[in-house]
Amino acid sequence: MRRTLVLVAAPVCVLVALATAWLFELSTAHVLVLAPVIVLCTAAAVGLLLLWARMAWESIRRPKSR
Repeated sequence: MRRTLVLVAAPVCVLVALATAWLFELSTAHVLVLAPVIVLCTAAAVGLLLLWARMAWESIRRPKSR
C-alpha cells in the first residue's frame, strides 16, 4: 500500500509544482524552494473540497425527519 501511494503521489506532487510554475510564470529554482508549501496548500484545498463534498452528499442522502 505505501509503495503504491508513493508511486502515485510523487509524480502528482511534481506535476502540481510544475503546473504552479507554469501558471504563475515562476522559475524552476523558485518552484523547487516553494514545492513543499505548494504541495501542502494543494493537499489542504483538496481535503477541504472532499470534506465539503462528503458533507453535501450526507445531507442529501439523509432522510428528512420531522
